[in-house]
Amino acid sequence: MKSKRLLDISIYSSFEHLEQMAGNTAKWRDVIVARARSIGIEVVIDISRDEDEVLLKLSAPDKLLEKTAEQLTMEKRLKPDAQGRLQGYTDFSVTEKERFEPYSSTSFFSSLERIRLLQALIELPRYEGGCGLNLEDLLETKVLTQIVPVHEIEGSLEELERIWVKAPFTLRVAQPLDKIRDYYGERIAIYYAFVEELTNALAYPAVVGVLLFIVSLVWFEGSNDNPFTPFYSFQILVWITYFCKMWRRTEAVHAVHWNVSDFRETERPRHEFDGDMERGFYSDEGYWVAVDDNEPHAEKVPLMKKFLHTERRSREITSYLLVMPFLLAVIVATGGILAYKSSVMVSFYVLFASDDSELTVPSYGVTLGSVVGGALNGMFISVTNMLYARLAEHLTEWENHRTQSGFDDALIVKTMFFQFINSYMALYYIAFVKANEIDLLSWATGIPEYCHDKRHFDAGEEQIEAQHGGLNPYCMNELSLYMTSVVISASVVGKVLEFITPWMSARLRQADEEYAMYTKRVEQESGDEMYTKSVQTTCGRLLFIGRFFLGVSTVQQASAHADSTGAQMTEYELPKMTYYEGQAKLEPFEGIFSEYSNILLQLGYVVLFAPAFPLASALLWLSFYFELRTDAYKMVCNTRRPAYMGAEDIGAWQTVLRMLAALGVLTNLGLAGITDTTLKRILPFHFLGLIEVNESNKVLFLVVLEHLLLLTQYCVLTIIPDVPEDIAIESARQKKFAKLPDEKQPPLEEEWDDDALIKQHDPEAPPRNARFAPTTAVRSRGLF
Repeated sequence: MKSKRLLDISIYSSFEHLEQMAGNTAKWRDVIVARARSIGIEVVIDISRDEDEVLLKLSAPDKLLEKTAEQLTMEKRLKPDAQGRLQGYTDFSVTEKERFEPYSSTSFFSSLERIRLLQALIELPRYEGGCGLNLEDLLETKVLTQIVPVHEIEGSLEELERIWVKAPFTLRVAQPLDKIRDYYGERIAIYYAFVEELTNALAYPAVVGVLLFIVSLVWFEGSNDNPFTPFYSFQILVWITYFCKMWRRTEAVHAVHWNVSDFRETERPRHEFDGDMERGFYSDEGYWVAVDDNEPHAEKVPLMKKFLHTERRSREITSYLLVMPFLLAVIVATGGILAYKSSVMVSFYVLFASDDSELTVPSYGVTLGSVVGGALNGMFISVTNMLYARLAEHLTEWENHRTQSGFDDALIVKTMFFQFINSYMALYYIAFVKANEIDLLSWATGIPEYCHDKRHFDAGEEQIEAQHGGLNPYCMNELSLYMTSVVISASVVGKVLEFITPWMSARLRQADEEYAMYTKRVEQESGDEMYTKSVQTTCGRLLFIGRFFLGVSTVQQASAHADSTGAQMTEYELPKMTYYEGQAKLEPFEGIFSEYSNILLQLGYVVLFAPAFPLASALLWLSFYFELRTDAYKMVCNTRRPAYMGAEDIGAWQTVLRMLAALGVLTNLGLAGITDTTLKRILPFHFLGLIEVNESNKVLFLVVLEHLLLLTQYCVLTIIPDVPEDIAIESARQKKFAKLPDEKQPPLEEEWDDDALIKQHDPEAPPRNARFAPTTAVRSRGLF
């Protein structure tokens, strides 16, 4: 019995666009239908409920999909052997179908595999059995308006909602990664695997950070400038190094398990890649290898889009030059926010000091001013990061990268270079510039820049240092308060932009569509001319949309109008959307790039400024935990199903992670030697009982310690293999046994016919058992 299954892809075409087209372009929709049906694709034609779009719902029978999978050498998992051991993947063959493991008892291919094969059928040349259609060109020319891979009504999607979105809360995160991979592809599954691994790993520094916070609160009046802070910094550096290596090994396990270890080697060019069609190919390094038509077998080398490596390099340099003004503007703006923070702190201090109320303690005003400045900087970071991400994407698109992996790597480097500066510049200023008593902003504010005690804000720098033995212990406290505000505000704003914006955009589109349908019905059927005009105004539109968001239907709106005017009520119940049309009205999936950048930027607050805010690791654990839940809901319920995206690893994000670990060494040692007063208070001291560290050689001691820590990181990351030994052995075994059935069995040694070989290669030689002639012996000695 067949299970209930949707058609796999919906293609939308707007009547309005087609009517505006001239010549033969307008008949392309009919061409699509005819070509699809000619090769065996099932096409169902439907009209949208507002009658301005036609829906082409496509699917393909299993036999056609099997033939296409064999033609494309699609790899599929083999059935386990008699002992239940996995046999790996190999190229699918229709004649050997019984060797391969079906996705389920009712479907040989998963819905994701069906969508991949169906899209390949649409785009394959006609001489290879496809439709010969370029979907990207059809979208650009407005022949098509959308191509929507359809979510399943039941089955995998229903299961994901049950075991992923609505999974019970547990302290240790465990996601159905195999199910996610089968439904969305490896690139998305690897992202969720990474966040899962990071969330579980954060549990350790979260516990230590909470303990340090309690110790600071009980014994050091809440100050993070205490003897335990450097030890917390050290354990964070050990933890991030360990995590980098453990994730790399986990990533390799997933790549082998999902059969994507060689994804980059077999990756196809991007649809957006542009160039002149010439005969040639690309080297492994990305250089163009031209093939002349006169060369032997030149006709076997296909025509490909040519884009020289040197031209791409020149475009990349131009891109970085273009983002420099944007970067300078952000630096100036951040300096303005810091100056504004100082002014607000003074203003609130004076305001609270002038009030006799017990609720307006002057130190509260200082704290409030610092929080306001930090929150403003956090919102500024979230908004500018989002704006820059769009700019960086356009510039990277202009650079014309051939593969999606190359495009992503270039975008990662370009984006993170900016976002690191934007996100951490203010914190570096407080930790190192202000803590070193370097005054850069007093000319703008008229206020001396120094680290202050918020409870004695009117005390000058000299007074503070006189009270603490020539030291100013409040730089770490100021950094902590500012970082707390930035982390919380940036996280909240990021969640709003990420979660609420897609939902709001989709609902607004649906409200606008229903408003257009409603006004059309009112104009045609209503006898009340005044009401018709009022509905068609801007105020009428806003009122309709507002009621729509409150859940008021068109029937209720019409009924309310009839009751208020005494007119006879007209039924204005609009037709409901089909499941397919509802899929198209969802917000498009925007990829996981912004997800990675947000995760790593938040991780940077913990790794780079660990002692300033020990609770950050606990807050991040909580944030990432709910990030997984909100992302799961967004993927399953709130956005369209994305097209297949493969990957073997997290790409250049791994490099960003390692750079974060290296920068963590430099920043934390700088905090220990400059911002924190613990080291200054114990000088001089003997390191390991051998070397005296004093004020004169303190910097040299920190530099040597930094080099030792970096060397330790390097050894851990390079000596421990990326792929666990048992996984490497199992992967090699699976690849070998997957190919054995296709290899010819070698003949046994006793079956070899040496006499035939001798006659074939030396007809004048004597029989096998004959005595060799002298000339033969000489020839043999000459050979050996």
